[in-house]
Amino acid sequence: MRMGIFKRALSLIAAAAVATCFSTQSFAAENLTNNTVPTYGDGEYNADLPRVIDDYELLSESEEQRLEEKAREIIEDYGFDCVVMTMRDYAYYTYGSYNYNYNDILVFAHDYYDYKGYGVGKDHDGIIFVISMYDRSYAFSTCGYGMEAISDSYGVTWFENDLVSLLSDGKYYKCFDRYFNDVYEFVKEANEDKPYSAIHTKRPTGWLTRYALASFVIAVIVTAIVVFVLTRQMKTIMPKPAAKQYLKNYKEKFSQDTYLYSNVSKTAKSSDSSGGHGGGGGGHSGTSHGGHSGHF
Repeated sequence: MRMGIFKRALSLIAAAAVATCFSTQSFAAENLTNNTVPTYGDGEYNADLPRVIDDYELLSESEEQRLEEKAREIIEDYGFDCVVMTMRDYAYYTYGSYNYNYNDILVFAHDYYDYKGYGVGKDHDGIIFVISMYDRSYAFSTCGYGMEAISDSYGVTWFENDLVSLLSDGKYYKCFDRYFNDVYEFVKEANEDKPYSAIHTKRPTGWLTRYALASFVIAVIVTAIVVFVLTRQMKTIMPKPAAKQYLKNYKEKFSQDTYLYSNVSKTAKSSDSSGGHGGGGGGHSGTSHGGHSGHF
């Protein structure tokens, strides 16, 4: 009797395990299906796509809306696409019917940009900023005119220096807001035939505030020193018993004065640096891209 109950219990446990296995496989397959990057021929420009894809939900709805408006402003003013995307893990995405799972976030960024339908004009001008929270990685992918306006040698490196620390600090909205501002400024300068480079450098974000604060502190210190020196010079001379003693002391002091002379020569420092275009590369579409990737 007990043996029969034991066997039935084992059968129930085994059935539950099998059902759980099938359920897990079905869930995984569904996720991969929903996260499939489109294949060739599906990448025609789509103006209606969102430019802020917050799959990991790092932003509030109002923050997402404000960023979306900034992206649209860049498109309207300069015909330049600007996209940001957050996700759990790019490795969950597959490449169409080829069943190619991504192990490189930069290749994923290239493909997602190309096949989803981003990029304005025949050269698909624009940039995408992708963040994966699973391994805390990021990628900047530039395309078309983006490779000139935001070059690998200067622009993308500048973006990394300006933005990645904000990701590390968890300041996601501030990071993405600054990203859209930076893109706007870089494209604006490039459209005026003076793209940012090692020769035409961009000031760090917030430099004016820091400069004003530093200038104020220096001015306060200099003023304090001047006031201190003037105060010391205004001290009353103690009276002496006789004028002869005062004259004697004055002559002794005057006879000890010395004057120092120095010659200083300066040589100008030469500079031979210049900016460049983004490097080649790309995803499966064959479209050239520039860009960098890393971790935060």
